[in-house]
Amino acid sequence: MSTRSAKIAAALKLQKIAAASDDEESEVYESDDLGRALSEEEGDYGSEDKKGRKGMPPAKRAKTGSTPRKQALAPAKVPLRRGKKSLSLLPTMPLDVLFEILGQLSPKDLLSVSRTNKLFRETLLSSGAKTVWKYALKGKGVPECPSDLIEPRWTSLLFGTRCESCGAKNIQTVDFRLRRRVCVKCRRVNLLVTSKARKVFPDCDEIVLDLIPSTEVGGWTNGRHSSSQFYWHSDIDEMTHTLATYTHDKHLGIPGAQNALSGFIEQRTAHVDKIHSSAIKFQEWFNLTALERYKETNYAKHERFKAIKARFLDLGYHADDIEYIKRKKECNQKAALSDASIRNRRRQLLFSCYTDYKASLSPLQWKYMPDMMELEEKDPFKTNMKSAYDLELTKASFAATLFPAAIAQIQDELKARLAQALAEASEPGHVLALDCLDLATSVFCCMGTCQSEIYVVGTDDILSHNCGTYTSTTYSQPYKYKSRDFEIHPTGAKIARSLIICAGLDPEKTLASEMDNKDLRFACNPCQNNKVGYTWRNALAHRTRNHSGFGILPSNWCILSPDETVVLKQNEAKDSKWAMQNWQCSYCPAFLTSPNSWSGCCGVSRETATQHVQTVHAIASPAVPIDIFYFEKRVTPFRSPEKLKYTIPPPPPRPKGSVLPAHPSDVVDKICLSCSSGSQAARNRLFMLSGVIAHLRAKHSVNDPQQGVHWAVKT
Repeated sequence: MSTRSAKIAAALKLQKIAAASDDEESEVYESDDLGRALSEEEGDYGSEDKKGRKGMPPAKRAKTGSTPRKQALAPAKVPLRRGKKSLSLLPTMPLDVLFEILGQLSPKDLLSVSRTNKLFRETLLSSGAKTVWKYALKGKGVPECPSDLIEPRWTSLLFGTRCESCGAKNIQTVDFRLRRRVCVKCRRVNLLVTSKARKVFPDCDEIVLDLIPSTEVGGWTNGRHSSSQFYWHSDIDEMTHTLATYTHDKHLGIPGAQNALSGFIEQRTAHVDKIHSSAIKFQEWFNLTALERYKETNYAKHERFKAIKARFLDLGYHADDIEYIKRKKECNQKAALSDASIRNRRRQLLFSCYTDYKASLSPLQWKYMPDMMELEEKDPFKTNMKSAYDLELTKASFAATLFPAAIAQIQDELKARLAQALAEASEPGHVLALDCLDLATSVFCCMGTCQSEIYVVGTDDILSHNCGTYTSTTYSQPYKYKSRDFEIHPTGAKIARSLIICAGLDPEKTLASEMDNKDLRFACNPCQNNKVGYTWRNALAHRTRNHSGFGILPSNWCILSPDETVVLKQNEAKDSKWAMQNWQCSYCPAFLTSPNSWSGCCGVSRETATQHVQTVHAIASPAVPIDIFYFEKRVTPFRSPEKLKYTIPPPPPRPKGSVLPAHPSDVVDKICLSCSSGSQAARNRLFMLSGVIAHLRAKHSVNDPQQGVHWAVKT
C-alpha cells in the first residue's frame, strides 16, 4: 500500500482500535503538560462552568412534554440498582470509627467528602476532625499547615481546582504569597499595583500596604514575576478598616491604645514577612509535585501510543505510517489502551439479538429469561465476546438458535446448585425427592443486590428471580456481573411448615404451586389486633421480620374466612404496587423494550397496556393475567402492607350470663412432656400455650418448643 493511502487507512481505523477510555483522574492532577501545570497563562483562565462566572446556577430550561421529570436519573449518568453501595450509613457511625475510615483517604478525596452534604461538612470542619486532616496531609508528604490557616483551608488551597473568587474550574496554580487559588480574570480585576492601590484608596494610611501580603505576579504579567508589588483589593479594604479602629482608639486617648497599635503593626509586619518567606518553600513543593504529575502523564501517553503502534504493526502497517497519527487525539491520552469500546459494541449487538429472541417468545416466558450479562458468560457467547478485536461480529455471531441451549444450561446449573445445597442441609440418610426445589418448604433468601424480604420458594420463583445486576440498553459502562446467589433459610422453612399444616396439607409433599393454587389468606395470631392479612409467601416474611425470636407453631396462624379473604383481596388490589409501570401485553412484545427501563420499570402502566389490548387485539375487557400481566424481574412485596386489613364480622349478641369461649391458645390444658420424669405434680401441671412455651424455655432450655415433642394437649 502507498504511503498516502496507508496514512489515511490508519487514521480511519484508529477509532476502532484506540478505545478512548475517558476515566477522569482527580481534577487537581488534570495537567496535560508541564506548562499548564506551572504557568498561569494557560492554566489559570479556568474552564467555563455551568455555574457561570459569579457562581450563579445554570439557567432553567423549559420542560417538554416528552421529557421525563427525572431525566437526570438516566442510566448512562446514574446506573440504578448496581448493588447496595450507598454511603448513607456512614454518618450514623461512631465518630472514632468514621474518623478512622476517613483518615485513610487522600487529601483530595477527603476534601470532596467534606463537600458531599451539610452533615459531612459540619462533621469534618469541627475541631474534633482536625486530626483526620492532619493524618491525610501527612501521608502525602504535604508541607505542614501554616499557623494562620486551618487544615481544611490548607487542603482546599493545595488540592482544590476551582477559583476561590468566581468558581471557575481547572485552576492549576496557587499564589502562596496571597494564599489564594484564583483565575487570571479574577487576578486582573482584584490585583492592584502599588501606585494604583494608592489611587483607589487615597485616604488609607501608607503603612496599610506593609501589613498585608503582596505578590510579584500581576494579572497582566502572563505568570511571570515582576519587580512591582501587587495587592488584593479586599485585603487592602479590610486592613484599612482594621487599622482605622486602632487609630480611632488612639485619637480618643484610650489608655493603652498607642501600645495596642504599635503591637498590632509589629505583629502584622512579622506575619507578612513569614508568609513571604514560607511561600518560596511551598512553591518549590508545588512545582515539584506538578513536575511529577507531568512525567507520569507523559509516561502514560507514551505507553498508550506504544500499545496502539503494536496493534497497527500486527495489522501489517509500516512504522513510518503509524508516526503520522501520533498527534491524533486518540493517541494523546493518559488512559491505558483497552478494548472497552469494542466490548461495548459487541454487548450492544448481543443485547439487540437477545431482545429479538425474546420478542419471538410468548411474553409470559420473559420472566424466566436470565439476565443478558449472565448469558455473556456462557459459550458460545463468551467465546465470541472475547474473540480477537479485529474480528468484526455480526448478528449471525449471536443467532437465535444459540440462545435456547445457553439458557437451559444456566437454568440447569442454578437448579443443580440449589438442589445440592438442600442435600447438604438435610439430615443424614434423608433422600430428597426429584422435585425437592418445588416443595413449599424449600425456602431460599436472595443474597444478591435486591436483598428482598420476600423469600424465593419453588423452581418458578428461582428461575424468574433476576436481580443479578442493573442492565442498560446501551451498556456503555463496563462492569462485572454478579450471578444470582441464594441461600437456604432454615427459619423460613419452619415457618412454611407451620403454614402448610395450618392449611391442612402434608409439609413433606406439598409443593409451592399447591399453596399458590389454594390462594388462602392467613392472619398472625400474635398480631391479630392489627387485623392485617397475608398470602402464605408474605406470611413467611412477616413472621421472620417480626417474630423470629418466638416459637414457630401451626397455632401461630389462622386461616381467614371466605368473607374476610374477599375483603383482603380487594385491599391487595388497591396497593400502590400495581400502579408501577410493569404491565405487559400477553399477546405481543409491544412493550418489551420499556421506555421506562431507566427507572427500573419493566413495562408500561396498566391503563396503557389495557388500551393497547383493546385497540390492537380487539379485546373489549382485558383480564389479568390472561390478556395483560404484571411483569417484574423479581417478586416484590406490597408497598403498603399495613393497609392490607380484613374485616372480622362482629360476633352475635351473647345471652346474659354466658361466657365467651376462650381461644384454644388461652385454654389451660397443655402439659410439659419434658417433665415426664419429674414428680406427679410436675407431670400433671397444666399450662396455657404461652405458659408452657415460657416454662420449656426457662426450665428445660428448649428455644423452639414443638407440639408433640416438648408439650401436648392433655386429653
